[in-house]
Amino acid sequence: MPAWKFWKSPKKQAAKLFAKAGRNETHSKTDFEFVPVSAQSNTMTLTYLNTPVKEHAVVVLTPNKEQIKLSTDQQGNMTVPTKETGLYVVSSDYPMAGETVIAGHNVDSTYNITSITFWVD
Repeated sequence: MPAWKFWKSPKKQAAKLFAKAGRNETHSKTDFEFVPVSAQSNTMTLTYLNTPVKEHAVVVLTPNKEQIKLSTDQQGNMTVPTKETGLYVVSSDYPMAGETVIAGHNVDSTYNITSITFWVD
C-alpha cells in the first residue's frame, strides 16, 4: 500500500497558535498560554481556558539552542531554568478532540500551540 494512503483522512483538524513576548502580564488573555506567577518570574502556569494544565509536557529552547523537556506540576506550574543570558522560547501543545467551527470551517478537532519568549540579562 502506498505511504500516501496512510496520510489521507476524512477528519479535519484546525491549528490555533498563541504566542506572546515578555513576562509582565500575569493574567490569562488567550485560550492557551503561559502565565507568569508574578511579573518577570521564571515560574509560569500553563492554562487552557483559564484552567491550569496539570502534568503536561513543555519544551524550553535556551539561548544556546539546547532543548530542555519539562512538565507542569499538579498546579499547572513549571519553572524555566535560566542559567544563560539571552532569548528563551517556551512552548507546549494541547490537542482537543471534538467538533467545532474555526474561521468559518467545521473541524473534528483542534490542535492548540502556545509559546512565550523572554530575554534574560
